[in-house]
Amino acid sequence: EGIMAENGGKTSAQIFKELKGKQKVQFIYDYYKIPILLTLITLLLFFTTLHSVLARKEEILTVALVNVRTPENAEHFLGEAYLQKNGYSAKRRTVTLMDQLLVPSGAARAVSANHAGPGESSSAQVPSPEETNPEYAYAAQMKLVATLSAKELDVVLMDEEALAYFEQNKALLPLDHRHKYLDLTDKALYKKAGFTGKVYAGIAVNSTHRTEAERYLKYLEEK
Repeated sequence: EGIMAENGGKTSAQIFKELKGKQKVQFIYDYYKIPILLTLITLLLFFTTLHSVLARKEEILTVALVNVRTPENAEHFLGEAYLQKNGYSAKRRTVTLMDQLLVPSGAARAVSANHAGPGESSSAQVPSPEETNPEYAYAAQMKLVATLSAKELDVVLMDEEALAYFEQNKALLPLDHRHKYLDLTDKALYKKAGFTGKVYAGIAVNSTHRTEAERYLKYLEEK
């Protein structure tokens, strides 16, 4: 009643009818700015969530590069090229690449020499970060251990030392009755991707995408 008295007993609707042009806009803003603001925020959250759901890609595989530097061209051949070859839509599917992972320093150095051929030496492709940044090296090693424990790795690309580490810890799935890894050095993809030094590929023993991982290794070993 007090409000109506201040406006000569007129209701909000009556006052609104008497206003002209910009006065009506100002009236609406003064009376409804909070409900309008809340509505806009609700719509923004709704469309943001909807876009996130529609744009989300299904992760079909996680590939880790351990003790192996990622060449400039590698991401395309290890991810998008694989999707295209197997008929996956790059807009709906993705291969996640994890790099800058290291095995614990010296954990398999002695054993890694057994994987080098006559006249060859074990050659990790990533310069040892322990010499310049021990905190980085420790973080990279712990990241590898954590992702393995969490069953987040499917396929592993690695050098001799990393291969020895995985074998020592029985962390590779047998590919057949004799082998647990592939030597990619003479494969076409190795050259296309720009790898250097020895690179081996294996499947993490606790991979959650084994069928896809086996298909991926066949892709890697194509001539």
